[in-house]
Formats: sequence, C-alpha cells, structure tokens
Amino acid sequence: MKNIVFFLILFFTSSLLNAAPTSLEPFCSSSQLGWSKDSCISPCSELTVDGSYGSNSLGDGSVGFCYGQATVYKFTIKKIQLGVYANTAEKCTIYEGNLLVDSGTSSPGTIISGGSPDFSTCKDGITYDTVYITTSRIIDYAANTNYPDGSGSVARTTSYCSSATLNDSSPGSMPWLDVMSGGNYSDASKCHVRESVTWNTHYQKAASSPTTTDFSSSSNVTKEWDDWKSIYLNSLSDFSNPASAQIDSEGYYREYDSDSSGFSNDLSAYVADYQADTIVQKLTTDSGVVDIFGGYPFDSESPHEIAISIYAQNRNETGKEYGARFYFLRNGTTAEFIGTNPSNSGLYLSIIQLNQKAPF
Repeated sequence: MKNIVFFLILFFTSSLLNAAPTSLEPFCSSSQLGWSKDSCISPCSELTVDGSYGSNSLGDGSVGFCYGQATVYKFTIKKIQLGVYANTAEKCTIYEGNLLVDSGTSSPGTIISGGSPDFSTCKDGITYDTVYITTSRIIDYAANTNYPDGSGSVARTTSYCSSATLNDSSPGSMPWLDVMSGGNYSDASKCHVRESVTWNTHYQKAASSPTTTDFSSSSNVTKEWDDWKSIYLNSLSDFSNPASAQIDSEGYYREYDSDSSGFSNDLSAYVADYQADTIVQKLTTDSGVVDIFGGYPFDSESPHEIAISIYAQNRNETGKEYGARFYFLRNGTTAEFIGTNPSNSGLYLSIIQLNQKAPF
C-alpha cells in the first residue's frame, strides 16, 4: 500500500506501517469547484452563493454545502473484532480499550499510540473477512470558514444546539429532524434540519433561524454530533419515509453507499440499539476500507499488527479547508448560515499478518 501524507496514522505497534484508504478525497480544481459536491472538496472560501466566485451558483432560496476548516474532530475507538461474514458467530476481539482520536488537532503523518492488540482468541485456519469497530456514538467537532458571499464575515460552529441528545424517542419517526420551508425552519425547537424530505443529509443548526451574523470576534465552539442520526437516515430506502430503514440478517442498519449508489451489506451497518452511547460499524473486505491479512487464513504463529488511518483534517495548505461541512442558504447575493456537520473521517483499517504463509 502506498503512503498518503494527508492522513493521521494510528499504530498499535512500534513499527511504522503505511496504510491508507483506497481513495483520497481531493480538493476541487478551479473548474470543478461547486456546491454540495462529494467527488471533490470545495472550500467555502473558494465559492460564492451567486457564482460570482467559483464555478457555479447556488439556486436562489436553496441550501448547499461547502467545506470549512475543522479545529476539533474527535471520537473514541473502544473495540475491534474480527468476524466471518457467512458465519456471524465466529468472532474474536483483538483490541479493547479507549483510543481517543482527534484528527482536528493533528497534522498529517502524526502517530498516536493506543495500546497493544491481542489476537489470542482468534482461531488458526479461519479466513476472517469482516471487522466490527465499536466507537463512541458522539463525534466532537469544531470548525470555521468564511461566508461565501464576499462579505468577509466568518462563520463558526456555535453554542446553539451544541449538545447531543441520546435518549430520543424511537428513531423510526425521526422526531429530532426538522425540514426547511420557504427559507426558514419548520420547527425551531429541533436542532437538526435538512433542506427537504428527499435529502439523506442533515446538519446541526447554527442559530434559531438562518443567520448572517459575523462570528469573527468569537471562537469555534465544540459541538456534539450524534452519528446514530446520520446512520438511521442513510439506512432508509426512501428518504421521505422514516419507516423504510433497511436492516441486514444480523440486525445491523445498512448505510447508503454513495460510491456504488446503492445499499450494501458489505459496506457498513450498525447495531440497532439507538440509545446506547456507542455504535458498532460492520465492515467487510469487500467494502474497500479494510484489509484483513491480505485474505489469508489466520496463523497464530505469525506476528500480527493493526494500522488505522484517518484523514488529518488540517491539510497544511493555505485555503484548503477540510473537516466540516458548512450549509448556507442563498438569499440573492447574500449567504445565510444554516448549520454544520462533520465530514468523512476517511477511516481505513489494515490487519497485518507478518511472515505470511500461503494457504494450501
């Protein structure tokens, strides 16, 4: 695997290993810049809502996202298990603890130690093809950017709706989620909102209503992002139908995979207990974001290592903001600040078996 310097690398051993996701989200070229793009990163500082700067405009009265600079992007890895997709009873725990990851304060290439893995419960001859990663349900994030309208004003994560609520009533009705209507919120009491019922993306409100406040004299406020809410919304086969969540045979919610434009058991799924303070991400080798022994069976006599790579949110490039999405409403030539959410962590997990023996 090639080394990609944009990543914060976490190693569970003393040796330096190069592990990276199969693809790195690139920054958009000048001709690619645009609103609400997933194929490349468009920093807010390189766009305007009316298209006077950047390659396209946002429809008047519409909401779009661009990227701001995260200064905090924090979550905790609590457990890593290996499994067999065709036999869900076959699992072994290789790490258990509390590994705090803050890719918002770390530069590319930073190494964080996190204890030692333990492969003693894994079975010889088993070809493990699934990883279960238990993480904190909450992602803490903070970020800032410029209003994309040439005003020179600064938008930041704010204290408004900054705390997560984990004991929401059944997520099936999504009582926590507001919908934009006529350029404003439908229900000011809700902290999460999306532009329409067809959106599979939502964001935390920046204020009680869309705002043009200049936050240049204040500091970024750390917000708590409840990742379960995104998981549930993305599991819907019909984003306008809260009761259409798709669940796999093991009881995990299946998340929408934007890379293949479809639902997949092989990408990720999550435990059904939405009131827990942790979530379990289920990833198979077919997902392209995990590698387990290069596909070889487990050999207890060989040394083993774990390497995890995460996007470093600070890319050390002037103007190349990354780490949080900022959502703005276009009102003529003015950008109204709607809200924020944390962007992709870029997690890639590699389970290494040294002195690899070919299977017979």
